[in-house]
Amino acid sequence: FMHDGKERTLNFKPSKEQVIIGELPEELSSGRLVTYLEAALNAVRERKDVGKIYVTLPTGLAFPAQMIGFEPEAFYPKAFRSPSGYNVDAVDMAYFLDDRRRMTDEQRIQVYDMLRGVLKTKKPKNYLEELAAEGYKVRKGKTNDAEQIAKVWNSVFLCNDDYPDGLTSTEAEESFNDENQIWVVCEKSGDIVGVGSAYLDDGSETLGYTTRIGEVADCAVLPEHRRKGIMTEIVRTLTDMVLKKDQVPYAYCCADEEGIQRVMASLGYAVTGISNHTNHLAINTEGKVQKPKNLMDV
Repeated sequence: FMHDGKERTLNFKPSKEQVIIGELPEELSSGRLVTYLEAALNAVRERKDVGKIYVTLPTGLAFPAQMIGFEPEAFYPKAFRSPSGYNVDAVDMAYFLDDRRRMTDEQRIQVYDMLRGVLKTKKPKNYLEELAAEGYKVRKGKTNDAEQIAKVWNSVFLCNDDYPDGLTSTEAEESFNDENQIWVVCEKSGDIVGVGSAYLDDGSETLGYTTRIGEVADCAVLPEHRRKGIMTEIVRTLTDMVLKKDQVPYAYCCADEEGIQRVMASLGYAVTGISNHTNHLAINTEGKVQKPKNLMDV
């Protein structure tokens, strides 16, 4: 899904790992892009644990990638700022090494049938007053929240196969040292019952373009505190924070999780593609495959 050009895609459980191609050289021409992508394909083609390779490109470079078998999956309106200062759309391109990573026509029909209802979700009311009356408070996270943030995160996500790794208190605490990550929490009587974060782009350049998107992620509410509007207010707060940084909010949602999809749609997010971004691997410009430090997005 993306908010005014911000995205959150939908996914199914992977049959194998997927590789993310990152750290692309700046000022990459179409010819050099094809050469680089072919080299990346050769680096992982024989790996039995890789089912999909994906790369995010300015839309103007999508065609060369298509020529060697990459397929468009999701779009990121206004995700890049060009060297000349214009906002440029981006597209996720995927190359399938294992056809089981593809959605079947039946799965795609099921998702779009659900989305037709999701996208009719009305704009939500502001729940903050009602939450306050029940003793809840939505606020920006602080370093001393780290232990409780990890506890809520693990309680919600570790029962889900999409999240094989937990979040330790140390990792949560260290995340507060990253100026490009923001946590929002909901607490009641000193106990944190809901969390969410945003990952802001650091202004780095890709292919000579400056990225300007912020991912809303890690949103979780303990089961006994749901259906009160807590998730809506956490996502609303994070979205506002990303927008204030002049970045485009986007988020990835599980294709079979209608609840979070309705929250995103109600807050102005639009569906811009269907993909699978779980169990990430990364491949650098030297062709070495590596596991990212944090696997915290669905």
